[in-house]
Amino acid sequence: MIEHIENPLEMLRLFGKALPEAAILYLETPRLDWILKNHVFYDFSYEHCSYYTDVFMIRLLTAAGFSLMEMRPSFDGQYFSILARKEGEGAELAPAGMDELERVRLAFRETKNTYLQARERFSAPSSLCRPVYTCGAQAEKV
Repeated sequence: MIEHIENPLEMLRLFGKALPEAAILYLETPRLDWILKNHVFYDFSYEHCSYYTDVFMIRLLTAAGFSLMEMRPSFDGQYFSILARKEGEGAELAPAGMDELERVRLAFRETKNTYLQARERFSAPSSLCRPVYTCGAQAEKV
């Protein structure tokens, strides 16, 4: 659910204030690293305010006053399953390193190119004699 929150750091800090020391927090959210690695452009949904790389999730939890206990991929790597322990008040959010930013930028560019190629393929004239309709309840199901 954290991907639906406009200010996840503020929310995590509020959780930290509400929880007793050493309490355990469980989170599950899509992994940006998986989306980009697999060029799954249709996983970018208007419903999601934020996306998280593996590295950024650790920095975010630390800034909110949590220590990572376990972070493992779930749903074949598409999501994080995270256990974190409340420890203290947190700190400033550490900035991303230039290497991390460049890695994500390049992965976004590759995913964008995959999207543009798919759009070109699907917008090409069809040899089918009748119209084709697609529908879905969610963006990733179309």
